[in-house]
Amino acid sequence: MEEKKYLRKINVSENDINEILESIEDQKLKEATRAFFLVKLDKYIKWMDNIDKLIVEEEKNPEDLWNEFNRYSLNIIKEGDKVTSQIKNRLITSRIKDKFRVLVGYWVYQGKLMERGYIKPRGYPGDYKILEGMYDNLPWTKEGIGYLWDKFFINVDYVKSVRKRKDALKKILKKFLKDRVNTEVSVMNLGSGSGREV
Repeated sequence: MEEKKYLRKINVSENDINEILESIEDQKLKEATRAFFLVKLDKYIKWMDNIDKLIVEEEKNPEDLWNEFNRYSLNIIKEGDKVTSQIKNRLITSRIKDKFRVLVGYWVYQGKLMERGYIKPRGYPGDYKILEGMYDNLPWTKEGIGYLWDKFFINVDYVKSVRKRKDALKKILKKFLKDRVNTEVSVMNLGSGSGREV
């Protein structure tokens, strides 16, 4: 397995989130944010580190951990969304999301699809290679917790909808072409990456 580039931090501390907490004026929102990071996310990170150890040290098959991993990961994202949806200041919500990514990055970005979306080598998260990964519907990472994160990525509703959009456009194009049997038709797809729908 390749060297991990992200910080492995098992315990979330008040120091990790001080800057964020200081920027939140509403006391209830400040406490909800504190509880999210210091209780819920801290517990999640410890759980995720344990999953990583089960896979690496005990050679547990990641597929055997999928249902629990998916359920717990969807839940922590939902909990984070609960907090950020109450905060109207976009700069603060952006800082919360950035801090979340930093704290879970050690595990999450072991998934090659997840890492590519984060580092944005083409300047944006949905470049043609990411779209190809979405269309292929297969994890790029073949082992470890990175496999679970790539599988998580290709199974989120957003990615499923990207695949359905491609399939729907294919059907529309087929019908359009079928209806024009004796007519020459040219189809051009601009800015389409691989253009799989054509």
